[in-house]
Amino acid sequence: MKVVVDAYEGTVRFYVLDEQEPILRVWRRVFPRLFLPFAAMPESLKEHLRYPEHLFCVQRDMLLTYHMTDPSTFFRKEDAWAVPTETTTGTEEEMIPYYVLLRLPGEKEAEFVLMQPLKPISERRRNMTAWMAARCDKKHYGEVVVYRLPQDRVFYGPLQVEGRIAQEPEISKLLTLWGQQQSSVVRGNLLVLPFGGDFLYVEPIYIVSNQVQQPELKLIVLVYRDRIVYGATPAEALGRLLEINVAPVAAPPSAGEKKPDEERVRALLRSFEEKMGQILEEFVTELEKELEL
Repeated sequence: MKVVVDAYEGTVRFYVLDEQEPILRVWRRVFPRLFLPFAAMPESLKEHLRYPEHLFCVQRDMLLTYHMTDPSTFFRKEDAWAVPTETTTGTEEEMIPYYVLLRLPGEKEAEFVLMQPLKPISERRRNMTAWMAARCDKKHYGEVVVYRLPQDRVFYGPLQVEGRIAQEPEISKLLTLWGQQQSSVVRGNLLVLPFGGDFLYVEPIYIVSNQVQQPELKLIVLVYRDRIVYGATPAEALGRLLEINVAPVAAPPSAGEKKPDEERVRALLRSFEEKMGQILEEFVTELEKELEL
């Protein structure tokens, strides 16, 4: 069910998504005119629906164990999963679900999803074993997809990726330097995005002054397979990953002049910088098509 409150007059409307929900069916018999069908919701509101994060977490926690269908495996919990942890301010914290705009494997268009990577339950194993997402776009709203990763390959988990980032010599020097200048380093939420049969990891790094508690974005770090690149902006980091020169364009082309490929890529990079985390997967796909990578 979705509840909408009119911000001007306070009218409350209840829109039913699942007509067969047993508790709701009882309430509808008590208040038959209170609940409206989902089809009655204006299209302008449907475009802004989000899958509830709390519901997603409940389903995720149940899936950690109940994805196992073999009785003996279930009893011994041989294939149980766990929520991975990540480092933000120097301590490990449970990774929270994150809303992103990306193109799921096998789909043609980008869509809004709530995603969460998963790891094996063993503390000694920090690789990623599954990736879960709830779809939010109205065409597929409410669908939850889980990608079980093949066991014959190693997919890095969040802590492993953050460890690789910290061990990168140039990044390590910068983190040490920023941590000594009356400021502290804060590592932002790590985004784990499926891409090209693997995963693209995106992590922003901030510094916070001890006097003024306001984060300042210093780096965007991208990790893809065995490559680690970074830049002061998303465009710069992505340009390094794809080995593209992203220097500013001196002047726009004159009217009627055909824009060269390099300038088209730069224009796309500027658009990506404005919408950073939300359109990363869609944007990289566009670049691959234009550059024929």
